[in-house]
Amino acid sequence: MIKADVAYGDDERFVHRLEAFSDIVIGFSLAQLGLSFTVPAHMQDLFSKPIALLAFGVTFGLVCALWMRHHKWFAHYFVPTRLTVTLNFLLLGTIVVLVYALQLFVHFARSSTDDNILALYFYITTFASVFALFGIVHLVGIKQRFAALSPGLIASGYVQAFRQLGVAAGAVAFLVFAYGRHFEGRIYIMLPLLIVVFSGLGRMIGGRLSKQIAGPADSA
Repeated sequence: MIKADVAYGDDERFVHRLEAFSDIVIGFSLAQLGLSFTVPAHMQDLFSKPIALLAFGVTFGLVCALWMRHHKWFAHYFVPTRLTVTLNFLLLGTIVVLVYALQLFVHFARSSTDDNILALYFYITTFASVFALFGIVHLVGIKQRFAALSPGLIASGYVQAFRQLGVAAGAVAFLVFAYGRHFEGRIYIMLPLLIVVFSGLGRMIGGRLSKQIAGPADSA
């Protein structure tokens, strides 16, 4: 393991404890998702207005995917430095806020006031922040462990980093596009469309960059 820039004691033991703590926080976030459900006045409301179920399914899958990405970050790219430990705590906090933002969005989704729009903005902003942070920590990890990584891991890391930054950019692009507009069903279609387009662009940029940078490492 690459030497940390601060004394945490046994680096390997510290990383294991930090990863365990991260698993607890992410697990708590999944448990908190269940609290976003409220008992409807009538059973038919659960199916006639399925936004709560849809938001739950999307966020549950998202948090599970984030856990997998967090595991791969720790397995291949994480070095316990002041910067990475701070970024990890910030990332975990943002994931918890993402689940809270979901609760706000579901709560105000049927509101006729501006609360529903503000709740959506808050949710998407938090969503973008999570993916931006994941992209940043991957880039930091590649830089810190570059000499110890195989060309394949370097290439994969760049692709994942820029794809996640692309997801964040797509979410931000939706916020810019939707600003000041009246929210209707059609406008929501733009969110996944922009995310797919920007994440694809990010993946392409990451792939090209990895070929330029990881190439010399292959011959080293």
